Amino acid sequence: MYLYKAYLVRVVNGGLIKASIDLGFGVLLTAMPIHLINIQAPDGIDGQKATDYLRTLLPDTFTVKTKMDGSMILGEVQVRGVSINDKMLDSGLVKKYGE
Repeated sequence: MYLYKAYLVRVVNGGLIKASIDLGFGVLLTAMPIHLINIQAPDGIDGQKATDYLRTLLPDTFTVKTKMDGSMILGEVQVRGVSINDKMLDSGLVKKYGE
C-alpha cells in the first residue's frame, strides 16, 4: 500500500469517495474514485445515513493508503492517524465487505 495526501472532492456514498490524490513532484490525480477498503455500504435510507456520517468524518484534506484491485483504487482513509474505515465499521452503519 502507498500513502498519499488527498483532497476531498465529494462523498458519493458510504463506501465511495472522489478525491484528488497528490502523488508528489507536482503530479495530482484529480477526482479519482476511491473505494473504502473492507466497506460495504447499504442502499436506501440506511445508505443515506452512512453517507451523511462519512461526510461528517472527512475534512477537506486527509491521507489515504491505496492499492489497486484491477482498475479500482481501494483505500484506507486516515485523519490524524485515525482510520475512517474503522470508524465507519464501528458505527454499525456499514458492513465489512464480504459479510
